[in-house]
Order: sequence, then structure tokens, then C-alpha cells
Amino acid sequence: MEICVSRREKRAPPSRIPLTALAVALVSTACSSGAGVAAPGPGPASPPPAAAGALTIWDGVYTAAQAGRGEEIAEEFCVTCHSASDWYHEAFLNPWMDRPLRALYVRIQNTMPRNAPGSLSDDDYSAVVAHMLALNLAPVGPGALPSDVAGLRAITITRRDDR
Repeated sequence: MEICVSRREKRAPPSRIPLTALAVALVSTACSSGAGVAAPGPGPASPPPAAAGALTIWDGVYTAAQAGRGEEIAEEFCVTCHSASDWYHEAFLNPWMDRPLRALYVRIQNTMPRNAPGSLSDDDYSAVVAHMLALNLAPVGPGALPSDVAGLRAITITRRDDR
């Protein structure tokens, strides 16, 4: 059984890297374990693309401060098992396309951190999802990403050109 521990337990925290510099660095390979947030399993057919007027991840659904906090949380709880490149690319987003952002949030909340799933606050999980959106170059907006069911269901994961 693999147990993930905080980076801070192993060594001093890394220096802060600006989000744009981190995005550029994402061309690196995924962590050696190949672990990422698992794609959703087989289930009902995907719903149709977001209806006109509905929110998508491209509508500025999180703040820069929230994504920055999510980056800090990821550095503390996630980097022993994941690299930022696990969360940045079409292959990461493809399994979640045309699904509510709530589906990704629930998957993370129910399975991470690996040694203590569900142990972070709802706001911390939203911040980590905001960080993932930032890594995928979704734009920031004036309001924070919600952590409630209704708020997250109202936002659909789409490709940029599906807006």
C-alpha cells in the first residue's frame, strides 16, 4: 500500500513558482508512478454540451488567489504522488468533457489525498480544482469557485472552442 505524505515532511517547501512559469514547465513528463486523477469509469452516456448561457470552465469561474491557494495545497498534499503535468493537457480533461465540474471535484474529494481521502475542507478541494483549471489555462474571474453541489453542477467542463 503506497502512502503519500506531505512534501514538507520530507524536505523544505519548494520556492514559489509563478503560475505562468509553472504552466511553461508542464511539458515535463508525468510523475514516474503515472498516477493522476483517474478518469471516470463506465457509466451513462455523457450529457450534451453545455446549453447556451450555461457556465463553462472558460467563463472565469475561479479567482487567481484561489488558484494560488490550490497550488500551495497541492504542493503540500499532492506532489509526492502527482506532478502538475498530470493535470495539464487534453488527456487530463478529455474524460471529463461535457460533464459538470462537480464530477471532477467529487472524484478528487473521494479519493485524495490517497492516505486520507476527504480529509481536506470543501474550500480546499475547490482551491485544488481552481489550480487545475489555471494549469489548463482557463481564465480567472471575479468570484471564487464554489464548493457546493449546485454551484459546481452549474459549471461544465468543455474544450475552449466549445463555448
